[in-house]
Amino acid sequence: MGPVIDLVPILRVLASKRPIFHSEADFQLALGMEIERAHPDAAVRLEYKPFPGERVHLDMLICHGGRWMAVELKYKTRQVSVDWQGERFELVQQGAQDLSGYDIWKDVTRVERICAAFENVDGYVIVLSNDSSLWRRVSETDTSVGAA
Repeated sequence: MGPVIDLVPILRVLASKRPIFHSEADFQLALGMEIERAHPDAAVRLEYKPFPGERVHLDMLICHGGRWMAVELKYKTRQVSVDWQGERFELVQQGAQDLSGYDIWKDVTRVERICAAFENVDGYVIVLSNDSSLWRRVSETDTSVGAA
């Protein structure tokens, strides 16, 4: 059984090259390409279906040295317009932080299910956001239910 890929240094390199993305798909593709640059012997698959016949998609499946990595990504944004290295980025306000948090935990559950169903699988959920409300404590009035 081969080594698991350490995603932290890969994410650091990616952050130095791309501190902002247009969308989650843009982030997904850039991360997959960076993994393949760092580990040419790794096989990276995007939008992988781990359970035939089910509508479950995994953002990224990585095979390296006989081990598998199940990776879910989230890119939650607040509104900002930025020019970076001659490229314009227009991020939208996604809001509904309580629902965003729920979506993140759904991803954790999906990855846990995949890790339990298959041998030699490590699971990761990576959340990238410019919205600090996602990592701050939320009061009941900050939820979509509390706002009703």
